[in-house]
Amino acid sequence: MKDDNKNEERVLTGLDESNVRWDGKQARRLIWRTRLALLRTTVLTVIGIYFLYSIYSSIIQGYYLSSSKSQEFVRSVTTYVETHENGLRVDSSLIAQATMSPWFEQSVQLKLYEYVGNWQVVVGDAVASQSPLVPFHVAVNLNQQFLNQNQNFTFALPNDLYSASTSDLSVQADSDVWNQLRHIGDGNVAIMAFSTKKGKTPEALRQILTQYDLHILSMPVYSGELNTFKISSMTAGSTYFVNHLMLRPFTEYMGSGSASTAALNSAADLSRSEKDLTQDVEWLIANGHDPDMSDDQKRVAYLKSHGIQVYGAVVTGPVRELEKLQKESDFDDFQLGQVEVWNWK
Repeated sequence: MKDDNKNEERVLTGLDESNVRWDGKQARRLIWRTRLALLRTTVLTVIGIYFLYSIYSSIIQGYYLSSSKSQEFVRSVTTYVETHENGLRVDSSLIAQATMSPWFEQSVQLKLYEYVGNWQVVVGDAVASQSPLVPFHVAVNLNQQFLNQNQNFTFALPNDLYSASTSDLSVQADSDVWNQLRHIGDGNVAIMAFSTKKGKTPEALRQILTQYDLHILSMPVYSGELNTFKISSMTAGSTYFVNHLMLRPFTEYMGSGSASTAALNSAADLSRSEKDLTQDVEWLIANGHDPDMSDDQKRVAYLKSHGIQVYGAVVTGPVRELEKLQKESDFDDFQLGQVEVWNWK
Protein backbone atom coordinates (compact mmCIF):
# COMPACT_ATOMS: atom_id res chain seq x y z
CA MET A 1 0.00 0.00 0.00
CA LYS A 2 2.82 2.32 0.93
CA ASP A 3 4.60 1.45 -2.29
CA ASP A 4 1.49 2.33 -4.30
CA ASN A 5 1.24 5.74 -2.60
CA LYS A 6 4.88 6.46 -3.35
CA ASN A 7 4.42 5.51 -6.98
CA GLU A 8 1.37 7.76 -7.19
CA GLU A 9 3.33 10.65 -5.68
CA ARG A 10 6.15 10.14 -8.20
CA VAL A 11 3.65 10.16 -11.09
CA LEU A 12 1.95 13.33 -9.80
CA THR A 13 5.30 15.04 -9.24
CA GLY A 14 6.42 14.13 -12.76
CA LEU A 15 3.16 15.48 -14.17
CA ASP A 16 3.57 18.73 -12.25
CA GLU A 17 7.14 19.19 -13.48
CA SER A 18 6.04 18.40 -17.04
CA ASN A 19 3.20 20.90 -16.76
CA VAL A 20 5.59 23.55 -15.45
CA ARG A 21 7.96 22.99 -18.38
CA TRP A 22 5.03 23.06 -20.82
CA ASP A 23 3.58 26.27 -19.29
CA GLY A 24 7.04 27.92 -19.50
CA LYS A 25 7.32 27.12 -23.19
CA GLN A 26 3.82 28.45 -23.82
CA ALA A 27 4.62 31.64 -21.92
CA ARG A 28 7.80 32.21 -23.90
CA ARG A 29 5.94 31.54 -27.14
CA LEU A 30 3.21 33.98 -26.11
CA ILE A 31 5.80 36.65 -25.25
CA TRP A 32 7.54 36.27 -28.61
CA ARG A 33 4.23 36.30 -30.46
CA THR A 34 3.31 39.50 -28.61
CA ARG A 35 6.68 41.07 -29.43
CA LEU A 36 6.39 40.10 -33.09
CA ALA A 37 2.83 41.47 -33.21
CA LEU A 38 3.98 44.76 -31.66
CA LEU A 39 6.95 44.94 -34.03
CA ARG A 40 4.72 44.28 -37.03
CA THR A 41 2.23 46.91 -35.86
CA THR A 42 5.06 49.42 -35.34
CA VAL A 43 6.59 48.70 -38.76
CA LEU A 44 3.21 49.00 -40.49
CA THR A 45 2.51 52.24 -38.62
CA VAL A 46 5.87 53.71 -39.63
CA ILE A 47 5.34 52.64 -43.25
CA GLY A 48 1.85 54.14 -43.20
CA ILE A 49 3.07 57.42 -41.73
CA TYR A 50 5.93 57.58 -44.26
CA PHE A 51 3.50 56.85 -47.10
CA LEU A 52 1.12 59.58 -45.97
CA TYR A 53 4.07 61.96 -45.43
CA SER A 54 5.33 61.23 -48.95
CA ILE A 55 1.90 61.93 -50.44
CA TYR A 56 1.61 65.15 -48.41
CA SER A 57 5.12 66.25 -49.45
CA SER A 58 4.37 65.51 -53.11
CA ILE A 59 1.15 67.51 -52.97
CA ILE A 60 2.92 70.47 -51.34
CA GLN A 61 5.83 70.39 -53.81
CA GLY A 62 3.51 69.87 -56.79
CA TYR A 63 1.38 72.84 -55.84
CA TYR A 64 4.51 74.93 -55.17
CA LEU A 65 5.94 74.26 -58.63
CA SER A 66 2.65 74.63 -60.48
CA SER A 67 1.86 77.95 -58.80
CA SER A 68 5.10 79.58 -60.09
CA LYS A 69 6.20 80.26 -56.51
CA SER A 70 9.43 78.40 -57.22
CA GLN A 71 10.32 80.74 -60.10
CA GLU A 72 9.42 83.74 -57.95
CA PHE A 73 11.78 82.58 -55.22
CA VAL A 74 14.62 81.98 -57.71
CA ARG A 75 14.00 85.44 -59.14
CA SER A 76 14.23 86.91 -55.65
CA VAL A 77 17.60 85.30 -55.00
CA THR A 78 18.90 86.33 -58.43
CA THR A 79 17.76 89.93 -58.06
CA TYR A 80 19.02 90.34 -54.51
CA VAL A 81 22.49 88.87 -55.15
CA GLU A 82 23.06 90.69 -58.43
CA THR A 83 21.95 94.08 -57.07
CA HIS A 84 23.71 93.79 -53.68
CA GLU A 85 26.94 91.92 -54.47
CA ASN A 86 29.88 93.24 -56.46
CA GLY A 87 29.85 91.84 -59.97
CA LEU A 88 28.43 88.42 -59.12
CA ARG A 89 25.91 86.74 -61.41
CA VAL A 90 23.47 83.97 -60.57
CA ASP A 91 22.86 80.91 -62.72
CA SER A 92 19.07 81.15 -62.80
CA SER A 93 18.59 79.08 -65.93
CA LEU A 94 15.40 77.26 -66.90
CA ILE A 95 16.31 74.22 -64.80
CA ALA A 96 16.78 76.22 -61.58
CA GLN A 97 13.96 75.33 -59.20
CA ALA A 98 13.37 76.05 -55.55
CA THR A 99 11.76 73.49 -53.24
CA MET A 100 9.23 73.73 -50.44
CA SER A 101 9.31 71.44 -47.42
CA PRO A 102 6.16 70.07 -45.75
CA TRP A 103 6.75 72.78 -43.12
CA PHE A 104 6.43 75.46 -45.85
CA GLU A 105 10.11 76.36 -45.92
CA GLN A 106 11.27 77.54 -49.34
CA SER A 107 14.91 76.88 -50.20
CA VAL A 108 17.24 76.90 -53.18
CA GLN A 109 20.94 76.65 -53.95
CA LEU A 110 22.19 78.44 -57.06
CA LYS A 111 25.62 78.66 -58.64
CA LEU A 112 27.38 82.03 -58.72
CA TYR A 113 29.68 83.04 -61.54
CA GLU A 114 31.69 85.96 -62.87
CA TYR A 115 32.47 86.89 -66.44
CA VAL A 116 36.24 86.65 -66.95
CA GLY A 117 36.70 87.55 -70.58
CA ASN A 118 33.92 85.57 -72.19
CA TRP A 119 34.20 82.72 -69.69
CA GLN A 120 31.45 82.23 -67.15
CA VAL A 121 33.60 81.17 -64.22
CA VAL A 122 31.87 79.52 -61.25
CA VAL A 123 33.00 81.26 -58.06
CA GLY A 124 30.66 79.82 -55.43
CA ASP A 125 26.99 79.47 -54.62
CA ALA A 126 24.07 81.28 -53.05
CA VAL A 127 21.92 79.38 -50.53
CA ALA A 128 18.57 80.96 -49.74
CA SER A 129 15.65 80.03 -47.50
CA GLN A 130 12.42 81.46 -46.15
CA SER A 131 9.63 80.08 -43.98
CA PRO A 132 6.59 81.45 -42.15
CA LEU A 133 8.74 81.81 -39.02
CA VAL A 134 12.10 82.75 -40.59
CA PRO A 135 12.43 85.75 -42.94
CA PHE A 136 14.09 85.63 -46.35
CA HIS A 137 17.80 84.92 -45.99
CA VAL A 138 20.61 84.54 -48.53
CA ALA A 139 24.10 83.23 -47.75
CA VAL A 140 26.76 83.88 -50.39
CA ASN A 141 29.56 81.29 -50.28
CA LEU A 142 32.59 82.05 -52.45
CA ASN A 143 35.31 79.57 -53.35
CA GLN A 144 38.45 80.63 -51.52
CA GLN A 145 41.62 79.67 -53.40
CA PHE A 146 44.20 81.39 -51.22
CA LEU A 147 44.61 82.06 -47.50
CA ASN A 148 43.71 85.60 -46.43
CA GLN A 149 42.15 86.18 -49.84
CA ASN A 150 39.90 89.20 -50.32
CA GLN A 151 37.15 87.53 -52.32
CA ASN A 152 35.04 90.57 -53.06
CA PHE A 153 35.69 93.96 -54.61
CA THR A 154 35.26 97.14 -52.59
CA PHE A 155 34.58 100.65 -53.85
CA ALA A 156 35.74 103.88 -52.24
CA LEU A 157 32.98 106.47 -51.90
CA PRO A 158 33.91 109.83 -53.48
CA ASN A 159 33.64 112.88 -51.22
CA ASP A 160 31.32 114.83 -53.53
CA LEU A 161 28.56 112.24 -53.29
CA TYR A 162 27.93 112.40 -49.55
CA SER A 163 29.40 115.74 -48.42
CA ALA A 164 29.88 119.33 -49.55
CA SER A 165 33.54 118.64 -50.25
CA THR A 166 34.73 119.12 -53.83
CA SER A 167 38.09 117.44 -53.28
CA ASP A 168 38.85 114.33 -55.31
CA LEU A 169 38.86 110.90 -53.80
CA SER A 170 42.41 109.84 -53.06
CA VAL A 171 43.10 106.18 -52.33
CA GLN A 172 46.60 104.78 -52.32
CA ALA A 173 46.64 102.75 -55.52
CA ASP A 174 47.91 99.22 -55.18
CA SER A 175 51.04 99.06 -57.34
CA ASP A 176 50.93 95.26 -57.08
CA VAL A 177 48.01 95.28 -59.52
CA TRP A 178 50.11 96.78 -62.32
CA ASN A 179 53.10 94.66 -61.40
CA GLN A 180 50.96 91.54 -61.64
CA LEU A 181 49.52 92.59 -64.99
CA ARG A 182 52.99 93.25 -66.41
CA HIS A 183 53.93 89.64 -65.68
CA ILE A 184 50.80 88.13 -67.23
CA GLY A 185 51.10 87.02 -70.86
CA ASP A 186 49.12 88.50 -73.73
CA GLY A 187 47.00 85.36 -74.12
CA ASN A 188 44.99 85.97 -70.95
CA VAL A 189 41.84 87.75 -69.89
CA ALA A 190 41.03 89.07 -66.43
CA ILE A 191 38.45 90.87 -64.33
CA MET A 192 39.19 94.22 -62.67
CA ALA A 193 37.40 96.73 -60.45
CA PHE A 194 38.14 100.40 -59.82
CA SER A 195 36.63 103.43 -58.11
CA THR A 196 36.21 106.93 -59.55
CA LYS A 197 37.44 110.06 -57.80
CA LYS A 198 34.09 111.79 -58.33
CA GLY A 199 30.54 110.56 -58.81
CA LYS A 200 29.36 110.15 -62.40
CA THR A 201 26.25 109.31 -64.31
CA PRO A 202 26.35 105.76 -65.69
CA GLU A 203 26.40 107.08 -69.25
CA ALA A 204 29.35 109.40 -68.54
CA LEU A 205 31.37 106.47 -67.20
CA ARG A 206 30.33 104.27 -70.11
CA GLN A 207 31.51 106.92 -72.56
CA ILE A 208 34.97 106.92 -70.99
CA LEU A 209 35.18 103.14 -71.17
CA THR A 210 34.05 102.88 -74.81
CA GLN A 211 37.60 103.66 -75.96
CA TYR A 212 38.77 100.34 -74.47
CA ASP A 213 38.09 96.82 -75.66
CA LEU A 214 36.42 95.83 -72.40
CA HIS A 215 33.04 94.65 -71.14
CA ILE A 216 31.38 96.65 -68.36
CA LEU A 217 29.89 94.11 -65.96
CA SER A 218 28.45 96.30 -63.20
CA MET A 219 28.71 99.68 -61.46
CA PRO A 220 28.37 100.60 -57.75
CA VAL A 221 25.47 103.01 -57.22
CA TYR A 222 25.28 105.82 -54.69
CA SER A 223 21.84 105.74 -53.06
CA GLY A 224 22.08 108.28 -50.23
CA GLU A 225 24.26 106.27 -47.87
CA LEU A 226 25.87 108.37 -45.12
CA ASN A 227 24.23 111.72 -45.95
CA THR A 228 20.51 110.81 -46.02
CA PHE A 229 20.61 107.70 -43.84
CA LYS A 230 23.22 105.96 -41.73
CA ILE A 231 24.55 102.58 -42.72
CA SER A 232 27.39 100.36 -41.58
CA SER A 233 30.65 101.33 -43.24
CA MET A 234 34.38 100.71 -43.25
CA THR A 235 36.97 103.46 -43.28
CA ALA A 236 40.53 103.72 -44.51
CA GLY A 237 41.86 107.07 -43.39
CA SER A 238 39.21 109.55 -44.50
CA THR A 239 37.77 107.22 -47.16
CA TYR A 240 34.48 105.38 -46.67
CA PHE A 241 33.45 102.00 -48.02
CA VAL A 242 29.71 101.32 -47.66
CA ASN A 243 27.21 98.62 -48.59
CA HIS A 244 25.56 99.71 -51.82
CA LEU A 245 23.43 98.70 -54.78
CA MET A 246 24.97 97.51 -58.03
CA LEU A 247 23.83 98.55 -61.47
CA ARG A 248 23.79 95.24 -63.35
CA PRO A 249 22.95 94.32 -66.95
CA PHE A 250 19.17 94.14 -67.08
CA THR A 251 17.48 90.77 -66.66
CA GLU A 252 14.24 89.87 -68.39
CA TYR A 253 12.10 87.33 -66.57
CA MET A 254 9.89 85.15 -68.71
CA GLY A 255 7.93 82.02 -67.94
CA SER A 256 10.03 79.65 -65.86
CA GLY A 257 13.39 81.28 -66.53
CA SER A 258 15.23 84.48 -67.30
CA ALA A 259 17.56 86.00 -69.85
CA SER A 260 20.02 88.82 -69.30
CA THR A 261 22.51 90.88 -71.23
CA ALA A 262 26.17 90.12 -70.56
CA ALA A 263 27.42 93.69 -70.21
CA LEU A 264 26.55 97.39 -70.02
CA ASN A 265 28.42 98.45 -73.15
CA SER A 266 25.58 99.92 -75.20
CA ALA A 267 23.66 103.07 -74.35
CA ALA A 268 20.34 101.25 -74.83
CA ASP A 269 21.25 98.39 -72.49
CA LEU A 270 22.55 100.82 -69.89
CA SER A 271 19.38 102.92 -70.02
CA ARG A 272 17.20 99.81 -69.63
CA SER A 273 19.35 98.63 -66.72
CA GLU A 274 19.01 101.99 -64.93
CA LYS A 275 15.24 101.83 -65.26
CA ASP A 276 15.07 98.26 -64.04
CA LEU A 277 17.27 98.82 -60.97
CA THR A 278 14.69 100.68 -58.88
CA GLN A 279 11.87 98.47 -60.18
CA ASP A 280 13.76 95.31 -59.22
CA VAL A 281 14.49 96.56 -55.70
CA GLU A 282 10.86 97.69 -55.29
CA TRP A 283 9.76 94.21 -56.39
CA LEU A 284 11.98 92.63 -53.72
CA ILE A 285 10.53 94.89 -51.05
CA ALA A 286 6.92 94.33 -52.14
CA ASN A 287 7.31 90.54 -52.12
CA GLY A 288 9.02 90.40 -48.74
CA HIS A 289 12.23 89.00 -50.25
CA ASP A 290 14.67 91.70 -49.17
CA PRO A 291 16.86 91.22 -46.08
CA ASP A 292 17.90 94.90 -46.41
CA MET A 293 14.33 96.15 -46.73
CA SER A 294 14.65 99.12 -44.37
CA ASP A 295 17.79 100.46 -46.08
CA ASP A 296 16.53 99.66 -49.57
CA GLN A 297 13.32 101.62 -49.06
CA LYS A 298 15.48 104.68 -48.34
CA ARG A 299 17.72 103.90 -51.30
CA VAL A 300 14.78 103.70 -53.71
CA ALA A 301 13.38 107.00 -52.40
CA TYR A 302 16.77 108.65 -52.89
CA LEU A 303 17.21 107.31 -56.43
CA LYS A 304 13.76 108.49 -57.46
CA SER A 305 14.57 111.99 -56.20
CA HIS A 306 18.19 112.32 -57.32
CA GLY A 307 18.67 109.84 -60.14
CA ILE A 308 21.47 107.29 -60.46
CA GLN A 309 25.09 108.17 -59.91
CA VAL A 310 27.89 105.63 -59.90
CA TYR A 311 31.44 105.67 -58.56
CA GLY A 312 33.29 102.80 -60.18
CA ALA A 313 32.90 99.70 -62.28
CA VAL A 314 33.73 96.04 -62.65
CA VAL A 315 35.15 95.33 -66.11
CA THR A 316 36.71 92.40 -67.92
CA GLY A 317 38.83 91.91 -71.01
CA PRO A 318 42.36 91.20 -72.26
CA VAL A 319 45.07 91.98 -69.73
CA ARG A 320 46.87 94.39 -72.11
CA GLU A 321 43.64 96.34 -72.47
CA LEU A 322 43.14 96.48 -68.69
CA GLU A 323 46.65 97.93 -68.34
CA LYS A 324 45.57 100.94 -70.40
CA LEU A 325 43.22 102.05 -67.60
CA GLN A 326 46.26 103.37 -65.72
CA LYS A 327 46.16 106.52 -67.83
CA GLU A 328 42.68 107.48 -66.60
CA SER A 329 43.41 110.14 -63.99
CA ASP A 330 39.85 109.95 -62.62
CA PHE A 331 40.14 106.22 -61.80
CA ASP A 332 41.60 104.99 -58.51
CA ASP A 333 41.81 101.99 -56.18
CA PHE A 334 42.29 99.35 -58.89
CA GLN A 335 41.73 95.73 -57.88
CA LEU A 336 42.60 92.70 -59.98
CA GLY A 337 40.31 89.70 -59.89
CA GLN A 338 40.45 86.30 -61.54
CA VAL A 339 42.71 85.64 -64.52
CA GLU A 340 41.93 83.04 -67.21
CA VAL A 341 43.37 81.91 -70.52
CA TRP A 342 42.25 83.79 -73.61
CA ASN A 343 38.57 83.78 -74.47
CA TRP A 344 37.68 86.97 -76.27
CA LYS A 345 36.13 88.08 -79.53
